[in-house]
Amino acid sequence: MYKIAYYIHQYQYNQTPAQLQEDMLWIRSNGFDGVAMVVNELDLVKGDWNINRVFSAARSQGLKVHLVPSRWGGLVAGTPGIKSAFSSSHPDDMMRRRDGSFTSSSLWGALASVHSPATFQFFCDTLCTILDRWPFDGIIWDEPKGFRTEDFSRHAMEKRPAGAGIQWDNQQFAYFFDRVGKFLKEKYPGIRLSMFVYASMPQEVFDCCAAIQYLDDFGIDGNPFIQTRKTDKQGKTLLENGKKIMELSHRVGKNGLMLIENFDLNLEETKLMEQFLPEIISYASQPEDVLMAYYYGDNNEDPDKVMKITAKYLNR
Repeated sequence: MYKIAYYIHQYQYNQTPAQLQEDMLWIRSNGFDGVAMVVNELDLVKGDWNINRVFSAARSQGLKVHLVPSRWGGLVAGTPGIKSAFSSSHPDDMMRRRDGSFTSSSLWGALASVHSPATFQFFCDTLCTILDRWPFDGIIWDEPKGFRTEDFSRHAMEKRPAGAGIQWDNQQFAYFFDRVGKFLKEKYPGIRLSMFVYASMPQEVFDCCAAIQYLDDFGIDGNPFIQTRKTDKQGKTLLENGKKIMELSHRVGKNGLMLIENFDLNLEETKLMEQFLPEIISYASQPEDVLMAYYYGDNNEDPDKVMKITAKYLNR
């Protein structure tokens, strides 16, 4: 089992080098093999020293380091509350609804069209800028946002078959990450490519992702219990879903992946996580299957208890 701590923008604006080292020592000492860190477009303009410190601190503890592209073109998740500079500066390259309006979200803004050559070039160029300076061990595509969305931009309409529906869009969106993956594998041999989507996605989306050739690990993220409190994670659970996705990934020759959403937990949910973690972890049946968990995830009622439980079961 390969275990990754999701280190999601700790110390973005208040970075203490000694605390970074303590964090990485804790992560390594508690059985994790790697660290996943987000990089958004603004980081490359104003935060390169911050990237370097986190990357170097992880490597100093012998940890692998995985890049999580964050909010690029609005097409992937990562740091909350960030909108894409590429999207705001390339209106002609955005997805469009049937009525011609932008396909957008109040949380992450307009979504770039995967049919636009500029979108593909932006991803490839930005990845090269990062990887040529920081040799990340892998790339993780966090919750790609374009599934279940029809694209009627001019770029899409040049390719769209007559009568094509959402199934075509799902396949084309998945194929974008195949094209980027091919570029990465050819330029940076040995890099590990991973993706996870919502546990509540329909089977059709899972099948599209499983068919991505240039992807080593595929899986889902979700609650380590069945959510009863009304939150934006409603319906996203790893129970049973994790087992199903692991088996799907294994059937197509990929490693399975599960991201345990050990954040935004009250005390009752923390107990539920402890109850169900052993079952969820058991779904990772192959040596290279990936388990991810947040390192001090956001908005927990008892953050230390959550991390103690997480470490207890992932370190077995």
